[in-house]
Amino acid sequence: MDPMPLIRPALRLLVVMLALAVLPAGAEDLTDKQPSYTRIAAKCGEDASRPSFAASDYAAALVDAARALRSATKEGSRARISAINQSVARLKECMVEEERKFVIPSINNCADFVIAYRDFATRSELAIVKGKITAKERARLREGFRKPAMDCVRHIMSKCIDPTNTRTLDFVIMVMQAAADFRFIRSYRDETGLSRFLIENDPTIPRMSFCTDTDYACRGDPAMCAWRIDAAKNIMQTYLDE
Repeated sequence: MDPMPLIRPALRLLVVMLALAVLPAGAEDLTDKQPSYTRIAAKCGEDASRPSFAASDYAAALVDAARALRSATKEGSRARISAINQSVARLKECMVEEERKFVIPSINNCADFVIAYRDFATRSELAIVKGKITAKERARLREGFRKPAMDCVRHIMSKCIDPTNTRTLDFVIMVMQAAADFRFIRSYRDETGLSRFLIENDPTIPRMSFCTDTDYACRGDPAMCAWRIDAAKNIMQTYLDE
């Protein structure tokens, strides 16, 4: 009995299974090997799950596309000309979409939060001025920073602040000013009587505190000192309203 009729179907099935197993990686590798204008056009987009590209990346891709278009025109290749033009059109769309795209980076500590949120605040304000997003859209996007902001404030309020450590004090001020946009930081500076007493002495209420008493003395530039003292006095009368 000839075994080959039985073996051939099994071999064909094995070949198909192997091809399917390597297809995703092979497809991705092929995309990465494409010219810059094709590769970026295939991967860019407003969706946060897609990679972001810098203005320099788009500029370089458009230059590459212009060179390729001249070559395709000389060859008279209509199919290639059409493909390049489609990639260029998509690149231009992505450049506009990139201005509306806000990806929240990995935030592992309060320094990460301050840097990321300041960048978001600056970029989103410019996007509103340019008419790329609305104030309502910015408010929605900003909510992604709420938890890191609250985590940072809670961490800072969990321990006292050394009033003589200028660098630490300035950093605390930066964190508190950034987190203030989320409106969970309250001030008891205008509270009196029992209400103020409870806020200042309830151990379950996270609040700012200095490690030692201070007269808020400050050396250096008078203008900078005035700003630091005013900011320090304000944040030292705050608590976390959860």
